[in-house]
Amino acid sequence: MDNPTIVELALEERKFLHEMSNKLAIADGMAAKVLKLLEEQGGDEDIIRRQKKATKAIKEQIELLKERRFLLHERSN
Repeated sequence: MDNPTIVELALEERKFLHEMSNKLAIADGMAAKVLKLLEEQGGDEDIIRRQKKATKAIKEQIELLKERRFLLHERSN
C-alpha cells in the first residue's frame, strides 16, 4: 500500500474540513431558527438556555474549523 504524500494528506484534510463546515453551517442555521421560535413563542426558559448553549457551541466549532482551514492554507503556500 502506498503512503500518501504530505500534499495528498493536506488535500484530504481540506476536503474533510469543507464537509464539516457545510454540516455545521446547517446545524447553526437550524439551531438559530429553533432558538428564535422558542424566544418568540415564550418557550421554557431552561430549554431556551440550553438552546443558547448549543448554538454557542456550534459557533465555537465553526470558528475552530475556520482557524484550522486558515492554518492549512497558510502552510500549503
